[in-house]
Amino acid sequence: MSFVAAGIGDDWAPTDQSPGDDSPDDPSPDGVMLPADDAPVLAVAVEAGRLAAGIVDTGGTALVRDRITIPQREVWRGLEGLIRRVIAAAPAGTRRPQAVGVSCLGPIDIDAGSVSPSAVDAWRGFPLVAELEALTGLPVYLDTRAATVAEFARATEMTGEDDSYLVLLLDSTIESACVVGGVRLRGAHG
Repeated sequence: MSFVAAGIGDDWAPTDQSPGDDSPDDPSPDGVMLPADDAPVLAVAVEAGRLAAGIVDTGGTALVRDRITIPQREVWRGLEGLIRRVIAAAPAGTRRPQAVGVSCLGPIDIDAGSVSPSAVDAWRGFPLVAELEALTGLPVYLDTRAATVAEFARATEMTGEDDSYLVLLLDSTIESACVVGGVRLRGAHG
């Protein structure tokens, strides 16, 4: 079993090109349906002291990114403005993102698409997925910071040939994600 310790930040973006086939085609080993297109992804991170957004290609390279300190008021307006700035700053020729990937400080309710990050008092049960879908018109995938690091480790083969590993993030909160036999465990019973 490998151990992955990492910190993650910012990433997202579109252009005039169509996103291609918007239907999810390829299930990942843990059953999450991911779009098959090779277009970039708009990545959004809600962290302890900042909001970050960027456009990330399929290889994990941030094509453009930006971040802001979490505003005291109007947190959603701050994130919305950040996302609009990142989209506007996309390099010429960048394809329209196929989806939005969101990592968020917990607690989160994946089924409801809502977040209650400990660092954002104004967001208790905030419908982040619905707000991002309305803003971007793209499918939104929400998970914890540790889970996104685990998926990044899998996608970039950071763990080598190991298909079982643990991600542990120690920050203002403590988060973990466990992958066993290539399957990311979820909840109390995996």
